[in-house]
Amino acid sequence: MRSSQRSGDASEADLAAFVADAWPSLVRTGFLLTGSQAAAEDLVQESLLRCLGPWRASGPPAKALAYVRTAMVRQAVRWRRARRAYGIDGPELRVSDGADDRAESDAVRRALRTLPMDQRAVLVLRFYDGFTVNEIAEVLQIAPGTVKSRTSRALAALRAGGLLGTHDTTDLEAPHG
Repeated sequence: MRSSQRSGDASEADLAAFVADAWPSLVRTGFLLTGSQAAAEDLVQESLLRCLGPWRASGPPAKALAYVRTAMVRQAVRWRRARRAYGIDGPELRVSDGADDRAESDAVRRALRTLPMDQRAVLVLRFYDGFTVNEIAEVLQIAPGTVKSRTSRALAALRAGGLLGTHDTTDLEAPHG
Protein backbone atom coordinates (compact mmCIF):
# COMPACT_ATOMS: atom_id res chain seq x y z
CA MET A 1 0.00 0.00 0.00
CA ARG A 2 2.80 2.39 0.80
CA SER A 3 4.47 1.83 -2.56
CA SER A 4 1.25 2.76 -4.43
CA GLN A 5 0.92 5.80 -2.23
CA ARG A 6 4.46 6.83 -3.15
CA SER A 7 3.67 6.25 -6.80
CA GLY A 8 0.57 8.47 -6.47
CA ASP A 9 2.62 11.11 -4.68
CA ALA A 10 5.21 11.02 -7.44
CA SER A 11 2.61 11.54 -10.17
CA GLU A 12 1.05 14.40 -8.19
CA ALA A 13 4.52 15.91 -7.77
CA ASP A 14 5.17 15.50 -11.50
CA LEU A 15 1.86 17.17 -12.29
CA ALA A 16 2.59 20.02 -9.88
CA ALA A 17 6.02 20.52 -11.46
CA PHE A 18 4.49 20.51 -14.94
CA VAL A 19 1.91 23.14 -13.96
CA ALA A 20 4.54 25.33 -12.29
CA ASP A 21 6.79 25.20 -15.35
CA ALA A 22 4.06 25.62 -17.96
CA TRP A 23 1.79 28.13 -16.19
CA PRO A 24 3.28 31.39 -17.59
CA SER A 25 3.27 30.10 -21.15
CA LEU A 26 -0.24 28.67 -20.87
CA VAL A 27 -1.62 31.88 -19.36
CA ARG A 28 -0.03 33.93 -22.15
CA THR A 29 -1.67 31.67 -24.72
CA GLY A 30 -4.97 31.94 -22.85
CA PHE A 31 -4.67 35.71 -22.71
CA LEU A 32 -4.15 35.92 -26.45
CA LEU A 33 -7.12 33.63 -27.06
CA THR A 34 -9.50 35.44 -24.69
CA GLY A 35 -8.21 39.00 -24.44
CA SER A 36 -8.50 38.94 -20.65
CA GLN A 37 -6.03 38.01 -17.94
CA ALA A 38 -8.78 36.74 -15.65
CA ALA A 39 -10.37 34.68 -18.44
CA ALA A 40 -6.93 33.36 -19.42
CA GLU A 41 -6.29 32.05 -15.92
CA ASP A 42 -9.78 30.51 -15.81
CA LEU A 43 -9.17 28.92 -19.20
CA VAL A 44 -5.87 27.39 -18.08
CA GLN A 45 -7.33 26.13 -14.81
CA GLU A 46 -10.37 24.59 -16.48
CA SER A 47 -8.24 22.97 -19.17
CA LEU A 48 -5.84 21.54 -16.61
CA LEU A 49 -8.78 20.15 -14.64
CA ARG A 50 -10.09 18.46 -17.81
CA CYS A 51 -6.66 16.85 -18.28
CA LEU A 52 -6.25 15.82 -14.65
CA GLY A 53 -8.49 12.73 -14.69
CA PRO A 54 -6.81 11.02 -17.64
CA TRP A 55 -3.37 12.00 -16.36
CA ARG A 56 -4.00 10.49 -12.95
CA ALA A 57 -5.09 7.25 -14.61
CA SER A 58 -2.25 6.88 -17.10
CA GLY A 59 0.22 9.70 -16.51
CA PRO A 60 0.80 12.83 -18.58
CA PRO A 61 1.10 12.24 -22.32
CA ALA A 62 4.47 12.63 -24.01
CA LYS A 63 3.43 16.03 -25.38
CA ALA A 64 1.64 17.30 -22.27
CA LEU A 65 1.98 20.99 -23.18
CA ALA A 66 0.40 20.44 -26.60
CA TYR A 67 -2.32 18.35 -24.96
CA VAL A 68 -3.24 21.19 -22.57
CA ARG A 69 -3.12 23.77 -25.36
CA THR A 70 -5.51 21.61 -27.37
CA ALA A 71 -7.88 21.56 -24.39
CA MET A 72 -7.50 25.35 -24.07
CA VAL A 73 -8.34 26.07 -27.70
CA ARG A 74 -11.36 23.78 -27.56
CA GLN A 75 -12.58 25.37 -24.33
CA ALA A 76 -12.08 28.90 -25.72
CA VAL A 77 -14.20 27.92 -28.74
CA ARG A 78 -16.91 26.52 -26.42
CA TRP A 79 -16.88 29.74 -24.38
CA ARG A 80 -17.16 31.86 -27.53
CA ARG A 81 -20.11 29.79 -28.80
CA ALA A 82 -21.85 30.03 -25.44
CA ARG A 83 -21.37 33.81 -25.34
CA ARG A 84 -22.87 34.10 -28.82
CA ALA A 85 -25.76 31.79 -27.95
CA TYR A 86 -26.67 34.03 -25.02
CA GLY A 87 -26.16 37.23 -27.02
CA ILE A 88 -23.21 38.45 -24.97
CA ASP A 89 -20.50 38.38 -27.61
CA GLY A 90 -19.31 41.89 -26.84
CA PRO A 91 -15.93 42.98 -25.55
CA GLU A 92 -14.60 40.82 -22.76
CA LEU A 93 -13.22 42.11 -19.49
CA ARG A 94 -9.64 43.28 -19.91
CA VAL A 95 -7.36 43.27 -16.92
CA SER A 96 -3.78 44.44 -17.23
CA ASP A 97 -1.25 42.82 -14.94
CA GLY A 98 2.05 43.61 -16.66
CA ALA A 99 2.36 40.23 -18.44
CA ASP A 100 4.40 39.81 -21.59
CA ASP A 101 4.71 43.29 -23.18
CA ARG A 102 3.80 42.14 -26.66
CA ALA A 103 0.80 40.16 -25.46
CA GLU A 104 -0.37 43.19 -23.51
CA SER A 105 0.02 45.56 -26.43
CA ASP A 106 -3.35 47.03 -27.29
CA ALA A 107 -2.67 46.91 -31.01
CA VAL A 108 -1.86 43.19 -31.04
CA ARG A 109 -4.75 42.36 -28.74
CA ARG A 110 -7.22 44.33 -30.86
CA ALA A 111 -5.85 42.79 -34.04
CA LEU A 112 -6.23 39.24 -32.73
CA ARG A 113 -9.76 39.93 -31.48
CA THR A 114 -10.86 40.83 -35.03
CA LEU A 115 -10.18 37.27 -36.17
CA PRO A 116 -12.42 34.21 -35.89
CA MET A 117 -11.28 31.86 -33.12
CA ASP A 118 -9.93 29.22 -35.54
CA GLN A 119 -7.63 31.79 -37.19
CA ARG A 120 -6.70 33.41 -33.88
CA ALA A 121 -5.72 30.03 -32.41
CA VAL A 122 -3.44 29.26 -35.36
CA LEU A 123 -1.66 32.63 -35.10
CA VAL A 124 -1.24 32.39 -31.33
CA LEU A 125 0.18 28.88 -31.52
CA ARG A 126 2.48 29.81 -34.43
CA PHE A 127 3.79 33.24 -33.55
CA TYR A 128 3.59 33.28 -29.76
CA ASP A 129 4.11 29.65 -28.84
CA GLY A 130 6.49 28.87 -31.69
CA PHE A 131 4.72 25.74 -32.90
CA THR A 132 5.44 24.39 -36.36
CA VAL A 133 2.67 23.85 -38.90
CA ASN A 134 2.68 20.11 -38.14
CA GLU A 135 2.54 20.69 -34.39
CA ILE A 136 -0.39 23.08 -34.78
CA ALA A 137 -2.15 20.54 -37.00
CA GLU A 138 -1.66 17.91 -34.31
CA VAL A 139 -2.86 20.18 -31.49
CA LEU A 140 -5.95 21.38 -33.36
CA GLN A 141 -6.53 18.00 -35.05
CA ILE A 142 -6.66 19.51 -38.52
CA ALA A 143 -4.62 18.97 -41.67
CA PRO A 144 -1.34 20.90 -42.11
CA GLY A 145 -2.85 22.47 -45.25
CA THR A 146 -5.72 23.80 -43.14
CA VAL A 147 -3.21 25.35 -40.73
CA LYS A 148 -1.49 27.06 -43.65
CA SER A 149 -4.73 28.35 -45.16
CA ARG A 150 -6.01 29.65 -41.80
CA THR A 151 -2.68 31.38 -41.21
CA SER A 152 -2.78 32.91 -44.66
CA ARG A 153 -6.38 34.09 -44.29
CA ALA A 154 -5.70 35.52 -40.83
CA LEU A 155 -2.62 37.44 -41.94
CA ALA A 156 -4.46 38.68 -45.04
CA ALA A 157 -7.35 39.90 -42.89
CA LEU A 158 -4.95 41.71 -40.55
CA ARG A 159 -3.19 43.32 -43.51
CA ALA A 160 -6.47 44.30 -45.17
CA GLY A 161 -7.61 45.91 -41.93
CA GLY A 162 -4.36 47.85 -41.69
CA LEU A 163 -3.45 45.95 -38.55
CA LEU A 164 -0.30 44.38 -39.99
CA GLY A 165 2.32 45.56 -42.45
CA THR A 166 2.00 44.23 -45.97
CA HIS A 167 5.03 41.91 -45.75
CA ASP A 168 5.91 41.73 -42.09
CA THR A 169 4.73 39.29 -39.42
CA THR A 170 7.27 40.36 -36.80
CA ASP A 171 4.54 42.56 -35.28
CA LEU A 172 3.04 39.32 -34.04
CA GLU A 173 6.17 37.54 -32.95
CA ALA A 174 7.11 37.42 -29.31
CA PRO A 175 10.51 36.38 -27.99
CA HIS A 176 10.72 32.69 -27.19
CA GLY A 177 12.50 31.39 -24.19
